[in-house]
Amino acid sequence: MALQAMNLRVNLLSEPLGIDSPEPEFSWQLLSDRSSVLQSAYEIQVSSEQFTATTKLIWNSGVIISAFPWSTQYTGSPLASCSRYFWRVRLYDHSGNSGSWSQNSWFETAFLIGSSELSAHWVTRKPIPKQSEDRDVLYFRHKVDVPDKILRARLYATSLGWYKFFINGVNIVGRQQVPRWTPFHHSVEYQVYDVTISMREGHNILGAIVADGHFRGENGGLGHRNCYGNQLAFFCLLVIELQTGEHISCSTDESWTVSTGHIVRSDPKAGEVADFTISSDWEHVGDNASKKRSWEAIEVLQQPTMNLIAEETGRVDEIRRLPAKKSWWSSSGKNLIDFGQNFSGYVRIKLHGKRGDKASLTYSEVLTPDGELDIDYIEPVGKGQPQRDEVILSGSDCDFFEPMFSTHGFRYLEIIGIEELVPLSDVEGVVVSSQLGSITEFKCSDSRLERLYENTVWSFLSNFTDTPTDCPTRERSGWTGDLQIFSATAVLMASDVQSFLRRYLRNLSTEQWADGRIPPFIPSGDSEFSGVSFLSKLTASSVGWGDVSVLLPWLMYEHFGDTAILERQYTSMKLWVRFLEDTAKKNRSWTRWLWGCSKDIEQYIVDTRFHWGEWLRPGETGLLPMLGNLFLWPNAAVPTAYLAESSRILSKAAELLGYIEDARYFKDLALSARAAWGTAFVREGGSRIGYDKQDDYVRAIKFGMLSEREKQAAVDRLVELVEKANHHLGTGFLSTGDLVPILCEAGRVDTAFSLLLQNSSPSWLHAVERGATTIWESWEGYTPDGKASLSHNHYALGAISGWLISGLVGLRAETSGWRHILIAPQTGGSIAHAQGAIEIPFGKLACSWRHETGGSTTQWKMSRQVQPHAQMVRHVDWSGFGLVKTGAPDVECLRRQFLRDITEE
Repeated sequence: MALQAMNLRVNLLSEPLGIDSPEPEFSWQLLSDRSSVLQSAYEIQVSSEQFTATTKLIWNSGVIISAFPWSTQYTGSPLASCSRYFWRVRLYDHSGNSGSWSQNSWFETAFLIGSSELSAHWVTRKPIPKQSEDRDVLYFRHKVDVPDKILRARLYATSLGWYKFFINGVNIVGRQQVPRWTPFHHSVEYQVYDVTISMREGHNILGAIVADGHFRGENGGLGHRNCYGNQLAFFCLLVIELQTGEHISCSTDESWTVSTGHIVRSDPKAGEVADFTISSDWEHVGDNASKKRSWEAIEVLQQPTMNLIAEETGRVDEIRRLPAKKSWWSSSGKNLIDFGQNFSGYVRIKLHGKRGDKASLTYSEVLTPDGELDIDYIEPVGKGQPQRDEVILSGSDCDFFEPMFSTHGFRYLEIIGIEELVPLSDVEGVVVSSQLGSITEFKCSDSRLERLYENTVWSFLSNFTDTPTDCPTRERSGWTGDLQIFSATAVLMASDVQSFLRRYLRNLSTEQWADGRIPPFIPSGDSEFSGVSFLSKLTASSVGWGDVSVLLPWLMYEHFGDTAILERQYTSMKLWVRFLEDTAKKNRSWTRWLWGCSKDIEQYIVDTRFHWGEWLRPGETGLLPMLGNLFLWPNAAVPTAYLAESSRILSKAAELLGYIEDARYFKDLALSARAAWGTAFVREGGSRIGYDKQDDYVRAIKFGMLSEREKQAAVDRLVELVEKANHHLGTGFLSTGDLVPILCEAGRVDTAFSLLLQNSSPSWLHAVERGATTIWESWEGYTPDGKASLSHNHYALGAISGWLISGLVGLRAETSGWRHILIAPQTGGSIAHAQGAIEIPFGKLACSWRHETGGSTTQWKMSRQVQPHAQMVRHVDWSGFGLVKTGAPDVECLRRQFLRDITEE
């Protein structure tokens, strides 16, 4: 088979319906029956019509010499807004032979950046004097007549809040949560829908329901409301092209009307209240038995100042359903339901009862020791805000309920107000997440490690909803530190995470302060309406958190070959490093004033401002380290190390982008910070570093802060500390995911696997053996008296799962974008076999290995799959197999067979 292009993408999306970039980016993957066939060049054609022999092209790229099937930017004639374009690509192999043109693909523009064509009004309800806060869900309605048959219809819609849109009573948004959470005071995403088959000739009723969403709903651990405003609003433009060639436009304006309906109140976190005694019919919405509510005139908002931007990544949507596993009465008489899996989503349930009966649905991840639903654990201090939906029944045969604008993090459901036990067939869980593509496969001989990996996947899916969050229960905040430490695992775990991370970084650069500081979570919830929170003011300076601005773009370059993200984020990266540099030069902690410090190094020591530090080491609570870092004894070892590392990475990015002077400057800064750090924090030739914690040595080795002699001493001391802790980890938030990889790379595989397979706390397998189905925020998960503590669905400590793929299975990139790969399984412990398969920019990469022992012989068997990505030089590292005690001949035989398989392709 000749080399072919498959999985064609525009702006990383498959056949996107609405993009606003005037110079879209093309990418594809490779297909061939021989993985040794290499791409050497390609040619792209773009047209405004389907390709035929006489098609007029608007762009022909010509033959472009490149081995990379990504990041090709459109350079043809200017594109038009709201138009469909078709494109195809033809590939040339390493011998210069061209394949046939790919199958045709398409993309559609929305309103291109700089266009002023998206014209409509923001509409809302007239303010109603109330003693309490306005929490009503708003229903908007409009009638439109279509005089002839429709050729094409597009809806461009968004809201301040979450919305659903209905055409003739049919919900065209489905279960998707839109718009995505952005810094709403700056920008709001709009969505594009093909509504051609939804519209009809003649009379049509358009309707929209708008609820709080992240705009007005509870955000963060303290449940702050009205972060961006206190008035919900809706915005849309419907463009209809008739078969006669005539165009009809319908936009939100003074002719729309507004009311309330059967969804009375809905908060994305706290829950939804639905009253089924109120009609949901769009002709009569707002009517009930006791009172008639008429449709009222809307109010047009003064034009908000935020930008309207098109979507850049997939929406939050249903990804699967979970059947209920068990339904029973608790000892207190409450109906409890167990789904057998902790997840983020909601329930679909049939409820039976009399008219006016109220059913209360409360959600939690855990039960109390007495077998009741536990909600007190959710908040670290005091009682938690329950995740609760309430339903007022209509009295019909049954009411079918699923929240429209609220999701929860839970495994267990508690039902109050329904007399009969709800049967399992009447309830199911709906799992929601962002559209992240296929999930990496992992299997091995130890079922506990398989469960650890599955738990990480579930926490990943639960928290990669809309924006990367810490947990789906308490906060749902996009903590920068969580993503910084987990991102290397995230890029291995799902095939379509690149666009998701690009959007996060766009939000980050939008919210970065002018002096370079970065709020502790993105989006921050700060705005001109609500002001800047005390937490942001205090913690926006923290290293390890703010460094996501530098480390994540570089990781995306290394994994995806994404130079565009480096160019786009370069200013943000530079701002953060400059901030750390200024902090070191212009500020001195009381410890430096007291003890003195050489002027040559003090200007590179970061020991002021707030830093989270090595957050939540085993046995440490959060409060005391916070106070210590802020007031008592600032830990300069961690911040200074991050100054050196982020400066080093920034220098490499600058060099890659051609900013030569910057590259030199930040390389010198990195070397100076490294030298200052070594002078201040390395003692006894590397056998004592910082505060002599495990993480001090992990960080020093990972960041390359030590000489070879010091590195060996540091490794020896790290092993000593692990053994002193009876082979338990002692690292905190920033370093836990690197502990096992660092030990393996240093040749201490025995110690690494003793940590990996440890099953008493603190360890990864402790939670697994206690029945966890997601990753816990703390190592223990429960207090000594059996009560749950902290979140039970945090992905951060699951960062080790990335190493299960890159280390245990052995799939690694040697150069950016996986142009060169390294297949290097790391064997050890009692693991007898492992396998995994990941999606990389070229396609699928898989590897499996098995260690079989029979009688007096030991055999290693290994296979790999490098398909369909042909663009790689394969290199196999057998160092992991050098540990086989039965001798080298078996290993050498395996090596020869493996390389022969590659050669004979």
